[in-house]
Amino acid sequence: MTTTEDLRKQQFDYWNGEMGKAWAEAQDFFDGMLHPFEELLVEEVQHLSPRSVLDVGCGNGTTTLAI
Repeated sequence: MTTTEDLRKQQFDYWNGEMGKAWAEAQDFFDGMLHPFEELLVEEVQHLSPRSVLDVGCGNGTTTLAI
C-alpha cells in the first residue's frame, strides 16, 4: 500500500531530479507557450478584482502573478 509519505517522497525525488531540472531549463518555452492564455485570463478576470487565485500547477506561476 502506498502511503502519503511514499507519495511525498516520490514527488520530491521527481521534481528535484532530472524532470525538475528539465522543467526549469524549459521555463522560457513554457512561459511563452502559455502567455496567450495568460493574457486572455487576465482580460476576463481583471474587472472582478480577485483577491485570491487558485494555481493548479500549470506552468511556472507567471499567470498567477499576472492575475
